[in-house]
Amino acid sequence: MRKRVKENRNTSTFFIWQSAYLCAQIAAMDIITELLKQVKRAGSQQAAAAALGISAQYLNDLLRGRRDASEAILDKLGLRRIIVRAKKTPQNPS
Repeated sequence: MRKRVKENRNTSTFFIWQSAYLCAQIAAMDIITELLKQVKRAGSQQAAAAALGISAQYLNDLLRGRRDASEAILDKLGLRRIIVRAKKTPQNPS
């Protein structure tokens, strides 16, 4: 996450961008949390991957945040992807 704010950037726009970034991080953690629950129930990553119908490598990549979960995996976990778009606020001319 960027910590510097450009002088011409509207503060509220930066706050919205920062909030959206944090929401994306929280959503990714929700997926990882659900996957970890599956691993715990199954007893191993290998068994959880088999139960989810994916490879153990793909499951490991998901748990480490190296790959995004597909819609099929989200569906199996009872989650869904929500994309939020918002208009930028006008810049104040300085």
